[in-house]
Amino acid sequence: MTAAARFVRGRSEVVWAILIGATVVSLLLGEHSYSSSSLAGSAILVIAFVKVYLVGANFMELKEAPTALRAVFSAYCILACAALVGIFTVM
Repeated sequence: MTAAARFVRGRSEVVWAILIGATVVSLLLGEHSYSSSSLAGSAILVIAFVKVYLVGANFMELKEAPTALRAVFSAYCILACAALVGIFTVM
């Protein structure tokens, strides 16, 4: 078994690595946007809601939930993200 195969044993580890990577990208975007860049801020908000979706779907077991609950959760993530990005870009 290779070192990479031992590190990545399941879906949870892959999602965890994606969450860590997204956190690093958000941190770098936030540090390098010296002015109030709406593009960087919008990207950070979108990354945050992708992380919310990944945590809900994978660690709160919404992948196995009834279809209606998954649809409501997905709609919440999309609508809340869109509303916040819209407010952020207007302000």
